[in-house]
Amino acid sequence: MKKLDVCIETFFVDLPWQERISRIAALGYRYVEIWHPEATFDGEGLNTTHPKNPGELRAVAEESGVTVGSFVINGWDGSFGGCPLRRADHSQFLEQVERMMEFADASGVSRAIIMPGTVDTALSETEMFSATIEAFGRAADIAEGHGVTLLVEPLNT
Repeated sequence: MKKLDVCIETFFVDLPWQERISRIAALGYRYVEIWHPEATFDGEGLNTTHPKNPGELRAVAEESGVTVGSFVINGWDGSFGGCPLRRADHSQFLEQVERMMEFADASGVSRAIIMPGTVDTALSETEMFSATIEAFGRAADIAEGHGVTLLVEPLNT
């Protein structure tokens, strides 16, 4: 049987994230993903007043009989953790990776999504590519120490 992963951020946006998981499970799905642990999508934008507690995420998933397949480490636009394609953002990005590894450890989620960021017209493609490879390599070293697999989502490429 195929494993389908439902993103809780885009379903039942009028409900708290915890209830979204149980509703999705009630529909028969066994795998979910979340976007940013620091916020929840409310149908209009990312609401930072509703962050996801890692212990609560683990408990709600277990109670609902679902597995959290992944979460997103950094924002596609750099709003969370900077843009890895800009060397100037590397320290911000790597600090975010470290914080998100604490989230992974506490939540039990072993896969996390990283994104290069939006195109910076002040940089050449070569500069953006090499900066991204460098940042992702350093992030992979950090994640490996936590048993977390990083998944690259190539948005805005």
